[in-house]
Amino acid sequence: MYEWTLKFEQDEFTTPALVLKDKDYYPALKEKYNKIYEILEENHVPHEIQEAVRKTGNMVLEIIQRYYSGNIRGALKGLDVVLKPLTHNPLVVSNLKNSLALKGLKIFRNNIDDVDQSLFSEVDLFRSRLSDEISGFKPEKMLHIGFDDRGTIATQRFSIPGLPCLYFGTSSYDCWIEMGKPPDNIFNVSHAKFDDTIKVFNTAVNVYDISEFSTLTEENKDRYNINYDQAIQTLMSLWLLSISASFSIEETGRTFRSEYIISQLIMLVVRDSKLDGVIYLTKQLKTQLKNDNWAKPVSVNVALFAHYQDESIMSSICKKIKISASVNYGEYKQLNAATRHSGEHLFVDWFLPSHSELAGKLVSYSQTQFYGFDKYLKKQQQDYCDVDEINKNHT
Repeated sequence: MYEWTLKFEQDEFTTPALVLKDKDYYPALKEKYNKIYEILEENHVPHEIQEAVRKTGNMVLEIIQRYYSGNIRGALKGLDVVLKPLTHNPLVVSNLKNSLALKGLKIFRNNIDDVDQSLFSEVDLFRSRLSDEISGFKPEKMLHIGFDDRGTIATQRFSIPGLPCLYFGTSSYDCWIEMGKPPDNIFNVSHAKFDDTIKVFNTAVNVYDISEFSTLTEENKDRYNINYDQAIQTLMSLWLLSISASFSIEETGRTFRSEYIISQLIMLVVRDSKLDGVIYLTKQLKTQLKNDNWAKPVSVNVALFAHYQDESIMSSICKKIKISASVNYGEYKQLNAATRHSGEHLFVDWFLPSHSELAGKLVSYSQTQFYGFDKYLKKQQQDYCDVDEINKNHT
């Protein structure tokens, strides 16, 4: 039914896409979009799908041009037109337990098989913080930058200037590469869980999510409880958005980053839609893995908004997060092997062998010390922080 989706499994659609200078970003993005349109046309993909994909791609390019011309309001309005119809689509918005980004199309499967535990397992999340020396942080110190300290908030790919966000990864390895691979003795990590009421917008779509449709046939077309044509349109639109936010630009000394335009506008639209955050793939796989097709499930990120309602220091969203005190990675590695590697099953276990990249080699994640660290962290007690008391004590 959808064999044409396999046509996108080629190097030119590998992301993050590499370009030399900021000025190369827009032409390179436009070229990728045109190649996608070309493949759709050559393979006689239904007209409705082609039109939907072209409409999204052309709108993204128009939004970037509006931004370049200083029409930020027009750029935001344009992306609002693209995203708002998607905010009630379960392929796009859900809690983590039911996220397409983490569990794939099978969450929409009919006749769910209880043997597939990944459908029912909680998603493990990890949050890290650096320190000047070996130390541990209490749970409340592993949450977001306080509202009284906005001046230290850095601009990131998925961020809103001046608004604190909470960034989580699906493994300690993910946190480590996102933090720039810091030394063990300053790397501190906590395990966390979200309430199911937290809803995130899915931008973590890659080529494999698209090509998964190639497995669908007329014989198994009742396999999933979704409208296939509408689903592929939605995922193709999300993939185009993901590509636009998945460039790595080598030029140094920049104070403006074109590759952040769409991702930061996404954050604004999603926040205005009363959602809690965004889920996205790491862009830090640089050498052998090179692309975010390898990111799932070990290197998936979640950015939550610290919703501000005149609190003195901490957002009420922290009431929906259970988090442990941090453990220092260098200190953890001093434990004996039996203690280091004991612990419960992890969410990533249901998807092994998953790969990570260490010391120039691709290795199964279960063969890394980060995997043992994850299991050890999961054993630590997670607690809800007393947000009201924390805010009261800082007024």
